[in-house]
Amino acid sequence: MLIDTHDQPEQPPSRRPGRQWPVRALVLIFEAVVLFVLSFAFPPFPAYILLMGACILAGRGFSKLIPATFGLKDHRQ
Repeated sequence: MLIDTHDQPEQPPSRRPGRQWPVRALVLIFEAVVLFVLSFAFPPFPAYILLMGACILAGRGFSKLIPATFGLKDHRQ
């Protein structure tokens, strides 16, 4: 029999029960959508730069919404 000696960090009590929305992530996704729509008003090369910026902002926003997983680091027997 294995004994789990891994200490669990204590989580501070939240003020409101339930899921709290990460506002910064939603703002980044909104900015990405604005850049995407704005790219239609420019010629191809500046529009390409705006689209790349939109992809970067959307990626950063979605990475804040989705919790990170660390593979086998948290695996227990």
